Amino acid sequence: MAAHPVQTVLVAGGGVGAIETVLALQSLAPDRFDIELLAPERHFTYRSLLVGAAFQRTAPSRVELTAVAADRGFHVTRDALDRVDASAHEVITQEGARMRYDVLVLALGTQPIAAVHGAIPYRGSHDVGAVTEALQRIDAPARVAYVARSAVMWTLPLYELALLTAAWAKESEFAIEVLLATAEREPLEAFGADSSRRVAELLEHAGVQLWPDTIVDRVQDGLLQPLQRAPIPVAFAVALPFLEGRPVPGVPHDLQGFTPVGDTGLVVGLEDVYAIGAMTDRPLKHGGLSAQQAAVAASAIASKADIPVRVQPYLPVLRGILRNGGDPLYMRNPPEDNGLLTADVGVGAEHLSRYLTSRHELRALH
Repeated sequence: MAAHPVQTVLVAGGGVGAIETVLALQSLAPDRFDIELLAPERHFTYRSLLVGAAFQRTAPSRVELTAVAADRGFHVTRDALDRVDASAHEVITQEGARMRYDVLVLALGTQPIAAVHGAIPYRGSHDVGAVTEALQRIDAPARVAYVARSAVMWTLPLYELALLTAAWAKESEFAIEVLLATAEREPLEAFGADSSRRVAELLEHAGVQLWPDTIVDRVQDGLLQPLQRAPIPVAFAVALPFLEGRPVPGVPHDLQGFTPVGDTGLVVGLEDVYAIGAMTDRPLKHGGLSAQQAAVAASAIASKADIPVRVQPYLPVLRGILRNGGDPLYMRNPPEDNGLLTADVGVGAEHLSRYLTSRHELRALH
């Protein structure tokens, strides 16, 4: 019997979805894929994908990509993707190299842009310092606002910031009013009605004023200016950014720059090209969902290579932990056990979580 040919799989990106794709393919068929990772980053940097404790300046962990590659037996090229020539099964890098592939997986993420003029941008836990410094500069009594202008954003960090601000103010006996303005119709509506009710109760108990279904235009001259409400004075506002896609020449994309994909992540209109994570036209952008998409794409790639695996369409399971200064709220959608989780869900990627747990020696802090 003739041996099956080894396929060259090129994964463009250095984040959670990219690494999960590599590890999932190796788990499904360790000897059937020659895997190359194309990424400009030297390190894979990670925090808890389900939101770490805001207000704690915990150093994120990082792993050198070449160390993972040497340990797991794949290749890394330090360069960035410039364009795709799908007809030739090649990509061209920003440095001009041409790289051939049998299968291409794109995991390029998004571009954050400011959503609310005049607000402090909150793009991740590295911006916590700017928030805490702004809090320490204000004179009480005062009002601070946390703003999510889009309902398809991963808004959980904003709720966590609002709740922890309220808990900090209460503990410090500091007269601060906390406002949370969100385009969502219900608090954290992506987690379903039961979780929304629990979150609303947490906000009310903490004294956080909730403005749902609200679009904030800007913060100017000390005033928060919603589109459908009267302006109100604030000491400062913190806003989540908009996310724009990263359009790649040679790859279809919509007007916002996001790449259309099918159930398994196959790019619409192209053969042997998959896209996963925030760069796709799937609505909610989150690292845990990127990892789930990676697993689906890996199974589809393996199946197409005649490896006996079952391919399932992408059916997202959203998990989150909302820390609030007291007992954390564990959430899941679709719900299970009334929507609650009973344990910390960690990094949110099956293969990557297992690998990081088993390879502590590769991890460093910065």
